[in-house]
Amino acid sequence: MIYREFGKTGEKLSVLGFGGIRFPKELYMTEPGREELAELAVEAWKNGINYFDTAPSYCNQKGELIYGMAFRHMKDFYVSTKSQISEDPTADDVRRRLETSLRRMGLEKIHFYHMWCILDIDQYRRVIAPGGPYWGALKAKEEGLIDHICFSAHCRGDEIAEIIRDGYFEGVTLGYNVINGRFRQEGVDAAREAGIGVVTMNPLAGGVIPRNQDKFSFVREHEGQSVCEAALRYNAATPGINVVLSGMSNREELYQNIRALEEPLAYHQDYRRSVALKMDGMYDRLCTGCNYCQGCPKEIEVSKLMLSYNQYLLNGQKDSSILYELQNVWKASLEETVPCVACQRCEQKCTQHLNIVERIGEINGVLNRHIEQYKNHLKDIFGTKRRVAFYGMGGRAEKVYADYQRYFNGEAVKAQLFLFDKNPGKHGQEPFTKGVKIGPPKDLEKLGLDLLVISSTVYFDEIYQELKYLEPYGVTIEGV
Repeated sequence: MIYREFGKTGEKLSVLGFGGIRFPKELYMTEPGREELAELAVEAWKNGINYFDTAPSYCNQKGELIYGMAFRHMKDFYVSTKSQISEDPTADDVRRRLETSLRRMGLEKIHFYHMWCILDIDQYRRVIAPGGPYWGALKAKEEGLIDHICFSAHCRGDEIAEIIRDGYFEGVTLGYNVINGRFRQEGVDAAREAGIGVVTMNPLAGGVIPRNQDKFSFVREHEGQSVCEAALRYNAATPGINVVLSGMSNREELYQNIRALEEPLAYHQDYRRSVALKMDGMYDRLCTGCNYCQGCPKEIEVSKLMLSYNQYLLNGQKDSSILYELQNVWKASLEETVPCVACQRCEQKCTQHLNIVERIGEINGVLNRHIEQYKNHLKDIFGTKRRVAFYGMGGRAEKVYADYQRYFNGEAVKAQLFLFDKNPGKHGQEPFTKGVKIGPPKDLEKLGLDLLVISSTVYFDEIYQELKYLEPYGVTIEGV
């Protein structure tokens, strides 16, 4: 493991830090699961990682408890935790928060205590105002409950530099990766000049980079290197950066990250210049998935929408890219638009200052086009005087019929319908309307059909192979 001096603090920290925000919910919500995650942290320590980052709210308030379970089996380590002005606006509030963190983790002091998630200069000024959070942390430091007061920033690089020059803090944690690095670089440079330690978070851009490795292949230093490994090394090799945080949820991820940073980290000016040249205006506006935008009054899962919008940008603004992400990755419905009221609360909390409301408007445009296409498809199936058969009588077929009734206000079906299924147990049932019974597939070829609708998305290809013999007879076969 590589170790680096952290600013002027005299502390030597591992270049790879353990981020405690990405523990799996199915583990951290149970006692055995928390024990397993604590063992993972101990394993990281045994492999040389000595910097552990968390926050009171991480993992449904379980993050600090997990670390506390791990710390009982460790020595000579450093922990970072935080206080956020929105939750702890006064010095007294910070003191209460600090005492809770110490109790949860079973510690006598916090090594690096962060004024968390500073979004802009105005918020920073509230942090350092008389009686504000900073002064609660400073008093605790004087009492030996904190070693070093730091800040966590999601500002622009020039704002981070301004905060550093004021001289209140000994370290900074900031988001930095190949996507947004150039907008934070001024802050990193200012920290280096002032002797302030730098920890970076989101080196993989909240999963954007690993999920789009083909788009980010230019980050690799050489052919045999993985994109994720290169992205970590890009951070760790940046002058002024001391620790790269990575959220690790299992041993495989832990060992992968350790291997990525085992080789010497040389600063290659030509390499970084080539990376910068290959970046364009699209990449610096990708959501990094930090989730700080959550808490919508309409219960919109904003982060999922913004990560889906990433794919829209990365894939040439094709409607299909957003629709695929929403449906297949996030299991979202495509039948209604997003009920955004443009209150802009998410934008106020966005660490990248993205135009979220405008992006949701674009997503709604995609959804509206999809809904309109779907309605036209239903009209083509049910609203024309043709002989139409449905094959596969599950919930999908019944839903399609119900959608037609809903979208067209109960308009009568003009098509002559026939229903088929392989399952003999369904034969004779009337799932759509009275008089239209499910029959066996052997009867299909006798009907002189115009259209055959396969209403199973999972088995579409398999069913199509069985029934494509009907196409030479003028039968159109499609899905829905």
